[in-house]
Amino acid sequence: MKQSTPDKRCVFYLHSVGKKKDPYQAYEDRIRQIELNVKLMVYSSIIGTLFVAIVIVLHAFDFEPLIPVSLSLYCQLLAVLSFRAFRIDNVNFEVYKEDPVVA
Repeated sequence: MKQSTPDKRCVFYLHSVGKKKDPYQAYEDRIRQIELNVKLMVYSSIIGTLFVAIVIVLHAFDFEPLIPVSLSLYCQLLAVLSFRAFRIDNVNFEVYKEDPVVA
């Protein structure tokens, strides 16, 4: 039985195995970034599905004036999730320092 390989267009595959955007990035930072990207993709998928369901329900019960409000809440929730996850204090900047020149 032939073992299938992941599709190279898969976002998770590209983040975990693909070419690094930052060659100096520490291993722990890379793992943290991969975890963050996967969590954001899952949360975005769940929130997007809920948004579509809410819009369908609002349309079914003739509450179309509330659709812009739900869109605004959806965008704000995505922004909060995206910006809450990014923490600059967790990044290791030691890998970017130049090595001291030994004379």
